[in-house]
Amino acid sequence: MLRLRLGGGACVAFFMAMPQLLLAGWMCSYGEGVGSCVQQTSDGGYIVVGSRLIKTNEDGDIMWTREYSGLCIQQTEDEGYIIVGAKEGRVWLLKTDADGDSVWARTYGEDVYPYGKGYITQTAGGGYNILSVGFLQLDSLGNVISTRNYDEYYDKHDYQCANATDDEGYIICGWDVLVKLDSLGNVMWCDSSFFPAMNFVTYVAEGYQGYVYMGATWGAGSDTAPNMDMRIAEWLKLDGYDVWELVIGQPVSNECGYCVQKAGSSKYILAGDPWTLMELDRWGHVMWSREFGGEARYVQETSDGGYIVTGNHNGDLYLLKTDANGDTLSIAEEPITPQGFNWEVLNPVGQQITLRYTDQPQGFHASVFNAAGQKVGELHSASASGTITWGNGMSRGVYFIQEIKRGSGSKVSRVILLH
Repeated sequence: MLRLRLGGGACVAFFMAMPQLLLAGWMCSYGEGVGSCVQQTSDGGYIVVGSRLIKTNEDGDIMWTREYSGLCIQQTEDEGYIIVGAKEGRVWLLKTDADGDSVWARTYGEDVYPYGKGYITQTAGGGYNILSVGFLQLDSLGNVISTRNYDEYYDKHDYQCANATDDEGYIICGWDVLVKLDSLGNVMWCDSSFFPAMNFVTYVAEGYQGYVYMGATWGAGSDTAPNMDMRIAEWLKLDGYDVWELVIGQPVSNECGYCVQKAGSSKYILAGDPWTLMELDRWGHVMWSREFGGEARYVQETSDGGYIVTGNHNGDLYLLKTDANGDTLSIAEEPITPQGFNWEVLNPVGQQITLRYTDQPQGFHASVFNAAGQKVGELHSASASGTITWGNGMSRGVYFIQEIKRGSGSKVSRVILLH
């Protein structure tokens, strides 16, 4: 059984004769809006914040929803949630219980937000640290313990984004500066040689060698037509250069990356537009990419090695769950013995797919499904043996070819179209 979810969290279930296709993920939409941040929760479900706050189970079904908006969220030690956002130009913080009901709310500062994406973390003593333009250290009730500003390092209007680092400190990205903080917000170093070569930086995080950052830069021909390319690179701290960079874009179009995270032990996972997901090795080489439509704003690796994504899809706030390969469908292990399966895909990845079959007195017949489980075409040949070429007129992406066969057993092959 496959499930597709429509606006408002509604589900449509349908059955397909696809015994060797397994549901490896799902996509749910939850009504008009956009998701800014998603986290896997201790019960295996997900909490997403953006235009509203939504708690789901592991399959994306709504458990509850609240009309709080925000930019960043973390689950707290008491199984509740802490949300950071903006209200009337000030930093806004909301603490909820496990059911999403408000426990307390606070606002901080004047004219400090939003100039970029902030970050919040709970500290060992139950308090909170917030990074926006500056640094706020709070107790467990949101009362201010200490504040820091970094006016000597960057103008507040040049603040871009911030994130936590592996040493329990933080990294702040300004327009042309990186500032490293310890866990109390004290400056450890400032790298003023940082030059992102971008119009804006949407995300920064600790990388495998330095600090990886991403955003949008002007593409070729942008002086005559709108054209933004996605750029991601890894800056070697204090040495003044990028270890590697990747710039991707199409003429007269806009591409942008919004989130990058380390995944596994030696790779990166990206979320953006139009690439919903893109996996890179530690040197910035593209391993695979997936497009599900819409604009992916945030991605997190899940406990099963897959990914959870949020953003905007057809005007709706949505969640997308995939496996480790960025797919929502996978193929069950097939028997090693090939009896009855007299066909194979000669090139499973390419601009066209070539399939070869033999000893089929009734000819060869197969159905083609996309990654959402929707039937998008059929393959037919009356000859007992031969080859079939498929892919013309189809969008790039992942597809599954399943032989139409009477009786038990039906082989399925995954293919990837590249254009």
